Amino acid sequence: MEPDPNNAPVLLRLSNMIGMLGVATGYAMLLKTRQGRRINSQYPELVVVLGVVLTLVWLAFEDPKAAGKAFLYFFISTIPAVARSLMELDGDDDDLDAEWAD
Repeated sequence: MEPDPNNAPVLLRLSNMIGMLGVATGYAMLLKTRQGRRINSQYPELVVVLGVVLTLVWLAFEDPKAAGKAFLYFFISTIPAVARSLMELDGDDDDLDAEWAD
């Protein structure tokens, strides 16, 4: 019989949330570096995906089943955005620049 994640000790949940806050703060600080700003401007989808994955990792410490299910839903929902980004990798932004110039 599996333990009920809703009955996880309060201290464990609190420590997970504090740990997640620390990791998220570190991630935000990394994104403020020169390299982080460049990655954020060139690959914003990647930055979001990594942030969500970090969150799901921390959720997995408390409830692995819920984290796995959330990851599956997140993965499926990001397929269209990733496909769109890959199609735009040709580097031809002239048509977009002309469209925004109007």
